[in-house]
Amino acid sequence: MEVKEGDVRKCLVKKWPDFSGYGFNLHAERGKAGQYVGKVDEGSPAEAAGLKDGDRIVEVNDVNIGNENHQQVVTRIKAGGEQVTLLVVDKVADEYCRNNKIVITHKLPDVKSLECPDTSDGAKQTEIQEVTGLYYLSYSLAI
Repeated sequence: MEVKEGDVRKCLVKKWPDFSGYGFNLHAERGKAGQYVGKVDEGSPAEAAGLKDGDRIVEVNDVNIGNENHQQVVTRIKAGGEQVTLLVVDKVADEYCRNNKIVITHKLPDVKSLECPDTSDGAKQTEIQEVTGLYYLSYSLAI
């Protein structure tokens, strides 16, 4: 199936030596299913990679986290050490997939892969590069 509206992104998040964490907050709302990107810090790996406030996290390291609570997701993200891969979906794509009964997974053909640079210096000098149709994102997690 093809996601024709919004963005589904597989994001490789790397910690920078000169930045504390990944640079985003993990957010969950009482009574609302899912884990969301809350605030993305300015100048962070998350910002450099294109992570956006309000993105819903679908997978952590290629494992669906739909049935996990907030603490389980935090633990899963921290288990990645210096980097973690997150599959995220924006509000438009999330609604499109729900309305069209599309299961969001990293195996969808139109997933974009984003990867942040290894350092903040690299973020200042390079653009996010498309890698074989996918984009990788980097996140700083304020936990």
